[in-house]
Amino acid sequence: MIRPTRLVYTWSIEGSESQIERVTVRFDAADGGTLVRVRHEHVASEQALKEHTAGWLGCLEGLGRLAKEQLAKEPV
Repeated sequence: MIRPTRLVYTWSIEGSESQIERVTVRFDAADGGTLVRVRHEHVASEQALKEHTAGWLGCLEGLGRLAKEQLAKEPV
C-alpha cells in the first residue's frame, strides 16, 4: 500500500485451484474529486475476466452513486 494513492492485494476464491490473482486499486486526484482505477491481473480464464469486470463495474458504479448522495446531503 502506498498511502494515499495505491492499494495492492491478492485475490483468490476459496476452493478454487486457479492461480492467485492480484488487484491494484489506484486513487488519483481529478477535477475536484478522485478517480478510482482497478486493475485485476492473473485471471485464470476469459470467462472469469468477464465476470470480474462486471463485478468491478457494479461496485464502482455503486460507489459513485453513494458519493453523489453523500455530497448532496452535505451543507454548502
